[in-house]
Amino acid sequence: MALLKASLGDGRERTLLADPVANALITLPNNHSYIHKGQHFKAGISDRLAEVGDKITLAVSTPGWVPVGNAHYDTVYHMVWRVWGNSEMSFGIYEDAAVSGGTTRTPMNNDRTGAHTYSTDLVVRTGITRTGGDLVLPLYYSGVVGGPGGKEVQGFSNRDDDEILLKPASSTVFELVNLASPFSGGLVNCGIEVAWYEYVPEM
Repeated sequence: MALLKASLGDGRERTLLADPVANALITLPNNHSYIHKGQHFKAGISDRLAEVGDKITLAVSTPGWVPVGNAHYDTVYHMVWRVWGNSEMSFGIYEDAAVSGGTTRTPMNNDRTGAHTYSTDLVVRTGITRTGGDLVLPLYYSGVVGGPGGKEVQGFSNRDDDEILLKPASSTVFELVNLASPFSGGLVNCGIEVAWYEYVPEM
């Protein structure tokens, strides 16, 4: 059997990968191909917030680099996220936050065939208390449409080119806050979902 190789342009070569499920060279987006490899995960939280200022939080804590000859050859966590709600709310992402309390969640491996036993080193907690942290994007706001009973569902990001690489040795907090006024009933049905794949570059 012949092996196909691709040049990286600096004297190194990399073997092209075949998808064992599709029995073909991998031409799928990374997000999808890592589902097949068993290195793609998902976690989330949803709730009904009754009071202005109530919030839901999801914290993702990454380990530090564990260099294997070069610090950049450790696991890289590629993450995308979605949020939704049916009334006024704000959403922020905070890096290097101090987190306390909460409930540790077991992320779902998106490969449900049982063919892989890969587990994640990320620690995911919901219902945490956040102290500080750097807001890495401006706050996003969603408002009710059409008065009482109106609805606006906001979701982002869900494309490969929107993914972020999580900072090592850091806790990243995804935080959604109820801003609902009495005009809209004061209630927000909302949720946060994160998904990621884990990549260890070849030496």
